[in-house]
Amino acid sequence: MKYQLLGLSILGTVLSFQLFSDRPSYGEPETIFQPIIQEIRDRLPKNYQLRLPAALPKFTEELELYAFIPDDDLQLIGVGEKEVFTIAVASLPNCAEQEDPTNCIVGIVGVTEAISDSALEMEDLPPNSENVIPINLAQDVSGFYLEQGTEMQLVVWEQDRLGHLLVVKKCEDNCVSQEELIEMAISAARKPAITKEPSISQ
Repeated sequence: MKYQLLGLSILGTVLSFQLFSDRPSYGEPETIFQPIIQEIRDRLPKNYQLRLPAALPKFTEELELYAFIPDDDLQLIGVGEKEVFTIAVASLPNCAEQEDPTNCIVGIVGVTEAISDSALEMEDLPPNSENVIPINLAQDVSGFYLEQGTEMQLVVWEQDRLGHLLVVKKCEDNCVSQEELIEMAISAARKPAITKEPSISQ
């Protein structure tokens, strides 16, 4: 199975969030990612760096989220054959073992090779992108918020000669707003990236 991104779609449970309680300080990655940090370091492709959100909206106490690394490929429309490394955020602890993991995936964090040879421009985005908004994430780091039909919304940007993206389901109520998604991307862009674990032989 391939999770298709920037085309259509992430299906599944709505990622329910409340508003940020305070403007976050951008430090360590969010708690839900902590159990897989070492696995990320081990599995990151050579020369890749992953930027995880250090701030999430305050979600309801009833909602529990789990992060895992999908074993199947994520198909990134518009970047050709570039390798994509992704982290999935799910509503079930065993989401990766489900027959169709897209039913419990509620968000994706990804990194790939640079999408453009120069600064990322609107022309580099897929032709079916809607509601495109240029955004500044950090000093000398810019990107775009965009929507894909009625299914999903994402932020894509380039940093350290890599393409980065955050994706969540788009809906009307009880889910991540445009402002909250942009805030998550800003927190990812402004914190140190996770790098590959050096091999013992190095």
